[in-house]
Amino acid sequence: MEMQDSILVLPEELVIEILLKLPIKSLLKFKCISKSWLALISSSEFVKTHLRLNANNKEYTHHKVMMRCISNYGFKSCSLTSLFNESCVTEAKDLDYPTKSYGWERDRYDVSILGSINGLICLVNDDKELFLWNPSIRKHKKLPDPRTSLPPQGGPRRAYGFGYDEVHDDYKVVIFNEIETNMIREFEVKMYSLKSDSWRCVDDCPRMAQFNVSGKFVNGKLHWDSTSTYWKSDLATFCDGYRDPNIISIDLADEKWGEMDQPCDDVGEIALRVGVLGSDLSVLCNCNMLLVDVWVMKEYGVKESWTKMFTIKYTPRSGYLGQRCLHMSNEGEILVVIKGEFMIYNPKDDSLRYSEVINSDKWDANEIYVESLVCP
Repeated sequence: MEMQDSILVLPEELVIEILLKLPIKSLLKFKCISKSWLALISSSEFVKTHLRLNANNKEYTHHKVMMRCISNYGFKSCSLTSLFNESCVTEAKDLDYPTKSYGWERDRYDVSILGSINGLICLVNDDKELFLWNPSIRKHKKLPDPRTSLPPQGGPRRAYGFGYDEVHDDYKVVIFNEIETNMIREFEVKMYSLKSDSWRCVDDCPRMAQFNVSGKFVNGKLHWDSTSTYWKSDLATFCDGYRDPNIISIDLADEKWGEMDQPCDDVGEIALRVGVLGSDLSVLCNCNMLLVDVWVMKEYGVKESWTKMFTIKYTPRSGYLGQRCLHMSNEGEILVVIKGEFMIYNPKDDSLRYSEVINSDKWDANEIYVESLVCP
């Protein structure tokens, strides 16, 4: 009784400070202690403060790497920090992903990861159904159908993006729909708002985003590598996927479109991939399948600030590299994904080492997320 009495008289400010430092699992249990604690832990202010503390943790102890398994289309996750630690054993653990709630057969429905913001993961399946999912609290939401106004023939083909509108405190999903009808290609863009739980069309998009690629969220905007389609009358064929040296973007707050030049000029020789490194926009240039140049835009929106940070040399075992830079540690090491394997690149000595994950099975997609209480 004395222990209980001493806890009860703790100042509310101290109780909040203690709770903010606790992991998600503990907080979910403590919601059951009392109505007042349930209200506190569920409050918007507490959720945002807890998220900020987790996201800004310099040791990244609350960050996880999610992997999509090839064998059963399930998901697993592992600790981000352990991947950098050579002396630490990294183990992948199963995640209870939302498709189970709808009775889908794992061997029939492929589920893709579109992005991660503030602990929320955006997913899409083969039937183009979209979900927002927080694996930390095991909550998800199925989004309404973004019905396209384009004719039904031949598609649509799609590109996606997922980000956070800080001005309106709203999570948003962007979809490019592309249709080919009678040798004419047209596309439309729709945006979903979690606050209104609805879709609407967004006009004035300068060009189509690269098909089957998810936009990268930086500085309040979603970014895609763009594509164009040209008609060559002399060959009487479409040349689909010609790469313009441009990145298109949309500001999620004011919904204005923008374009910026990529750092590589010889786009006919180099495969490009837009990404994020730290908090900066990045581009990976894959030269002859053996060298990966990593460029970073040091000052957002300034073309002259594109800087080639380093070049990763790698001899592929087979096929396309499928490279991606996921994260930069405090020591400057880079977590890189190459051919479905985690590697740590050290730019100081140009070394590349494997980071093994046990119980991970084979996987073909990944995403970093931070543990949070944000409810979809």
